[in-house]
Amino acid sequence: MDERTRLSSLMVQEFGAPAATAPTSREAITDVANKVYGKFVGRTMHGFGPKGNKSLLVKDTANSLYDFVTDLKTDPLVIQDAGIAQANFDTRHDTWCLNRISAFRSSSGFALTYGHAQMWINMTLKGLDTLGHPAVVGVHRYLHVAAAYTERSHLAAFIGVSRPSGPSGKVPWSQLERDQYRDYQQRLRTAIAADSGGLLAPLDWEAQAQKTYPW
Repeated sequence: MDERTRLSSLMVQEFGAPAATAPTSREAITDVANKVYGKFVGRTMHGFGPKGNKSLLVKDTANSLYDFVTDLKTDPLVIQDAGIAQANFDTRHDTWCLNRISAFRSSSGFALTYGHAQMWINMTLKGLDTLGHPAVVGVHRYLHVAAAYTERSHLAAFIGVSRPSGPSGKVPWSQLERDQYRDYQQRLRTAIAADSGGLLAPLDWEAQAQKTYPW
């Protein structure tokens, strides 16, 4: 099996044929978003099932991620000054997270956390970036590394970034509040820039670090 065929096969296994073959379609983007929900987000949303409107809210979130990605195509991020473009992307990211939190609260009464929201959008964008969605690839250097640490595994610790803390100690990613996430993301970016001499985008650093550190 040649390199191209092997990579294509892996993409299909990980994301499914629609996403692997047509990553810009609505079906592909919502499929990736739903996989992120099933693999990461949904497992930590304890008590969400009985609240009602579950399938509708999950579907609505996937569609909102399609809209987020589609809007990137008309955004001037790729021609802006890097600092301005990062702030622009961060604002879009933050707005999406806050809107999802509000949508869940008003429709089901379930307290979706900022930690849930950041995982949903960050891992969806990472998946689409891997699949080569042009709008996402175009903003690759501004994408966030998901706060996806566990008690036993925290990749950023190898470059001196501690897990977020609260009054009761270390905070699980699924319970992160907005300010905790934003502080963690900024500390992580600063450490990545220092560790790579400013040469690596956050997701590039993450990919290399996963092969380098015994996490």
